[in-house]
Amino acid sequence: MERLTRTARGSRLPPGRAGSNLRRLDNSPLARVAVWLIWLITARLIIPGFFDYKVDITEATKSEELYNKIIWLVFACGSVWIFSLRMDMAVRVLRASGAPFLALLLYTACSVLWSMDAVASLSRFFHLVVIVLACLGVTIFGWHERRFQEVVRPVITFFLLGSLIFGLVAPDLAIQEPVYPHTEYYWGGLTIGKNALGAIASTGVIFWVHGWASREVKPFAAACGAALSFTLIMLARAATYMLSTILVCVLLLLVLRSARGMRRYMPYIIVGFVVLTALYGLAVLRVVPGLDVLLTPITALSGRDTTFTNRALIWQIAFEHIGLNPMLGTGYGAFWANVQPGTPAYEFFVPRMFFNPGECHDGYIEIINDLGYVGLLLLFGYLWSYLSRAIRLLKTNYTQATLYLAVLFQQLLSGLTESNWLWIDAEMLIFTLATICLARHQLDMRSSQRVRASIVPDSRAVSLPARSRR
Repeated sequence: MERLTRTARGSRLPPGRAGSNLRRLDNSPLARVAVWLIWLITARLIIPGFFDYKVDITEATKSEELYNKIIWLVFACGSVWIFSLRMDMAVRVLRASGAPFLALLLYTACSVLWSMDAVASLSRFFHLVVIVLACLGVTIFGWHERRFQEVVRPVITFFLLGSLIFGLVAPDLAIQEPVYPHTEYYWGGLTIGKNALGAIASTGVIFWVHGWASREVKPFAAACGAALSFTLIMLARAATYMLSTILVCVLLLLVLRSARGMRRYMPYIIVGFVVLTALYGLAVLRVVPGLDVLLTPITALSGRDTTFTNRALIWQIAFEHIGLNPMLGTGYGAFWANVQPGTPAYEFFVPRMFFNPGECHDGYIEIINDLGYVGLLLLFGYLWSYLSRAIRLLKTNYTQATLYLAVLFQQLLSGLTESNWLWIDAEMLIFTLATICLARHQLDMRSSQRVRASIVPDSRAVSLPARSRR
């Protein structure tokens, strides 16, 4: 028993040592198939249509719609096939993702019942389910503790490098004209626009900085990857993502490269960062009077005014539409699905803005518009569950937990000016994968605790020898 006890204790991962046990639990070819599926879905989410960057993305032709349906059906078949091969483990991981996450998915599906465009809502939910199943495949085949960054970092770097090359060889397609007068050109790269490129470039910087700070990758490789990613953020002129990237990287360095004595205070620092982000969000939306003073340093660093490039008008019009059905919304993905004369999206925005913005440019307002305030509460529950799970992971895998927290903070900040929550794009894919991987970590922690409990006897159950009589 003592030998087994020492073995169980020796297999425990020491806190703060990322990569201390990288034994892959499954080396089958299906592990690579699951990764390839993530690569293909990422490519579909990043690259628009038939590589026709001159066509407005809101005006897809019938051939493009047919192509899109066929591609997603192929992804669905692949995801379901991988899910079915190890269904028991997949269901366990899905349940470990938490009740708030599952409740949000279920409520999103139910929104089809009252949606203003049930077909569009059902189609959007179908894409969401395919992404969730594909992320489950990554965690049930080829799993190890650094599986998340092993999958995400290469695919993001590949498309960032491709965007840089595409901008150099085809500038007429990769570089877009200014939207407003007296502004400069900006890069879209392989993506549909500057904000999409800024999103994946921001993710690239965070993953490479984390790899360097945690000593998972060599300094030269980390420097090249971070330089590539940050260069594309500047070329895209995505001020929001540049600011959020700097803040998250500062937090990463503070958490990973600070003295070990400060680690006990990290949960409080993280919660403080979340509170600061919430206050910043309230100031941006002007929910609480007097918080505008918080925007002064932000606008100075980002180079924008307090309207954030006329986003304030978009938010005002969006809230007018939200007032028609504030509790339940108008259905997941239904509002922007078909912007034509006579539709609510057209009548509310085009006559007053003279163009179709395509989104609310705020992830939280987008959720309220689609799913109402009920959906917003479910989203907050999901994010709080994610945050609490990542903080608990700090005790057993300090380095890995910081990466999950960094991805969360990037999404919290970018969601203030971009629609990202449940929006079918590369950002949502990465955050969903982070959620599923975090659930697998929690499932492994539960299994380890049960094993230790079965091996190490309870000290209270051990009877002491009776005292000898004098």
